[in-house]
Amino acid sequence: MRTTKHYAAVAVLSLLLGKAMAQPNGCNPPVPAQTCANACVACGGLNNFTALMLQPGQGQIVQGFCTQIYHHVQFIGFIAGSSNLTLRISPTNCTASGGGNGQSGMEAGIFTTGNCGVFTPVSNCNTNISANTSALITTNTPLTVGECYYLIMDGNGTNICRYTIQVVSGSTMPPVYPNSGLIAGPINPCVGSIQQYTVNPLPCQQGHSWTLDGAPVGTGSSVNVNFPGPGTYTLCAKADGICQDIPPSCITITVEAKSQNLQANICEGASYTVGNQSFNQSGNYQIA
Repeated sequence: MRTTKHYAAVAVLSLLLGKAMAQPNGCNPPVPAQTCANACVACGGLNNFTALMLQPGQGQIVQGFCTQIYHHVQFIGFIAGSSNLTLRISPTNCTASGGGNGQSGMEAGIFTTGNCGVFTPVSNCNTNISANTSALITTNTPLTVGECYYLIMDGNGTNICRYTIQVVSGSTMPPVYPNSGLIAGPINPCVGSIQQYTVNPLPCQQGHSWTLDGAPVGTGSSVNVNFPGPGTYTLCAKADGICQDIPPSCITITVEAKSQNLQANICEGASYTVGNQSFNQSGNYQIA
């Protein structure tokens, strides 16, 4: 017998080992930060963004950044909309904190990181963008569309500048996802079995939340589900979008009851009862 009366499912989560960076927040317009962990992702892109460099503190030290002395490092996160990217950085109105030369300008480069602790450059890193000039920051490693990257900047010397970012080529606009990814797993399991379902993870630490008939059953790129009763279930995975409310991906799962063969000898004049059905004639019967 097939029923649409559903039973609560038990979910067993798969644990990810190791230290992973939390999903960053989205923002529009960009909001510079002095640490990677506090940097939000620019959902509206970087083109024509202008701001005054943050002043208090030296900011987070980034190994591999093109400077000798850290003054006030700052981060702007963005999502790659193309595999190649060129930005123009233009510092103006530079002043030197504590006196000195106010024409030294800025330093800048694009980096990738998986944990906000270890950084890898994906572009040239310019350590001498003089005041009232401009310089191009161009990727030298193909970017992954949809992945998060960080434009890291610092004042050259003790300079604090107003700067403008222009996208010369490529895109810093996040891609639009039509759904939350392809769900893989059995769609006709047996009652009582535990089945694993997976969905392709999205870039930039965008995780997934799973529901079964609307009830939460887990998070992450995979979930193990126990189906205790027969019926038709809807399993959905919804990506936790940073800049977009991404539509969920769903599959229909039909859980069949286990079949059982019964054989009985019935004496003449007697009957044999299964459930609410009685039989008093020889033959083969299918009991629903």
